[in-house]
Amino acid sequence: MLGSLGAIYVVGLAFQTSTYISYYCEEDCTLRQWTDPHYVSTRDIVTYLREHVIEPRQEVVAQPPSLHELEDPTWRRMGAWNRLQDAVLNLCREMRNGVFVEVGAGGGLFLSLTAWLESQRAWTGLLLEPHPEAFTALRRTRKAAAAQVCVSDMNHCKQELLWTPHAQLDMPPLYNEAARAKSALLQYVAEEDQDAGTLTPVQCFTLQTLVWAALGRRARVDLMVIHTMGGEYKILNTLEEMDLTILVLVVKISTEVEKKFAQETAQALGFVPYDNVPPEVNDFLFFINERVDLVKGTTE
Repeated sequence: MLGSLGAIYVVGLAFQTSTYISYYCEEDCTLRQWTDPHYVSTRDIVTYLREHVIEPRQEVVAQPPSLHELEDPTWRRMGAWNRLQDAVLNLCREMRNGVFVEVGAGGGLFLSLTAWLESQRAWTGLLLEPHPEAFTALRRTRKAAAAQVCVSDMNHCKQELLWTPHAQLDMPPLYNEAARAKSALLQYVAEEDQDAGTLTPVQCFTLQTLVWAALGRRARVDLMVIHTMGGEYKILNTLEEMDLTILVLVVKISTEVEKKFAQETAQALGFVPYDNVPPEVNDFLFFINERVDLVKGTTE
């Protein structure tokens, strides 16, 4: 047993260079805490994220979205997105200067559940997106702090491969953006589909550590959206010992099994289901913090 533990990827003591993180925690960092007295602390990771990974809020963006793009985009009736957006705004529309965290932010506008709040209600927060092209687009249109990272579905940092469907050069840009939005960690892609996409190495950090680095250790998040095309309920599970307060939680699910696990995890975290959503929105779960009065925005 000790021999196998000792074989875990060796992490250097220095935490200074930007190349270091490429090798950090390719294996289980939790096990390293048992075997290595020089294990890099969460505080060290937070410092690294602040200095090298998280891009701060922008006062001005290159391509600010118009109100028409936010309220009547070309994808408004794609699936049930319009009903999903309406459900989010029913909860958050009257809140000004709120704080969001969107895991799987894509290009910043396409199918976003936070862009309207940022533009029309002066919300800010953190946008997390691992795809390089999507992240570049996001920084052109969104002001909020952002990081080009994957969010780990485990309680440790790791490296993964991000799968993206092949682009079709002869198709409209919206088609390719929709295809890019289906990017997922390779482990969540059906084996028969894996050859139909490209792979990009990505670095994954835990959600709580990313929020701590960007917003503070005991941050209040008014809206958290987790939409990663796989593993959402596992990401939710990493918040088991969270120091932050989340008022509204929206989680993407794909199967009844995922739904069950997400509901159980959310309940353990102190959330209760919010069922006042249209029946078409059946692949997202809504929760509210049982200790928070949404009208007053205060914690009991």
